[in-house]
Amino acid sequence: MSHIRHLFFDFFGTLVTYPSSFIGLHEHDDSWQMLHDAGLSLSYDTFIDNFIETRQQLESWGRLHLSEYSMAELVDQFCDKYLPQSTPTLRNAFLLRYLEEWSQSVHHPLEVTAMLKRLHGHYSLSIISNCHHKPLVEEHLEKLGVTELLDDVMTSVEFGQRKPHPAIFNTAMQRLEKAPQECLFIGDSYLPDYLGPNDAGMTSWLIDPHSRYDIPPGHRLKCILGAETRLLQQRMAMS
Repeated sequence: MSHIRHLFFDFFGTLVTYPSSFIGLHEHDDSWQMLHDAGLSLSYDTFIDNFIETRQQLESWGRLHLSEYSMAELVDQFCDKYLPQSTPTLRNAFLLRYLEEWSQSVHHPLEVTAMLKRLHGHYSLSIISNCHHKPLVEEHLEKLGVTELLDDVMTSVEFGQRKPHPAIFNTAMQRLEKAPQECLFIGDSYLPDYLGPNDAGMTSWLIDPHSRYDIPPGHRLKCILGAETRLLQQRMAMS
């Protein structure tokens, strides 16, 4: 591990906590009201059900092809079916309000910010995140207070393919002129964040507190903060 010079992180679920549900922990009354005022005939509960169904259709396609869809595509597909008279301006306003409501459930741990600042003294840092709206990642990086620490932020929606597709990892390394053996990827999802970067030649560590996956003990973390402890131990062992 003495050769590791660059740390790649997953974002949602790794550096910040977020709702496991696409709907989030808060209601989406304002975004529903916005469409309702424009003529949407669906009740709130039916709106939620149908929005999730539209998203699940896109998600099934994305998982099959390891391709990414955008929030704009999701909103367009939903509105084309349920509110075809809606304007691009309204659709964009709805998208932003929906994400604003969802984002109320995202938590930005101060201890993670402090850890990344300390790690930045020893490693270069960047993000590879599966997401449907890059500004959402950028917004929460700002709230976490680590934007200036990062060399790069690669998102699946800008790239077009999602983790664990090897191309997203290879392109991220090429953008930073890093070799796989110099890189460590840390994330919380087995297929995208452990097998994906591993297949691209990186070392990968998985946040797996309940030991759900059959991986080497040295690749398992109980929490993200354990990464700093392990990296420090390895640096000390090499000194």
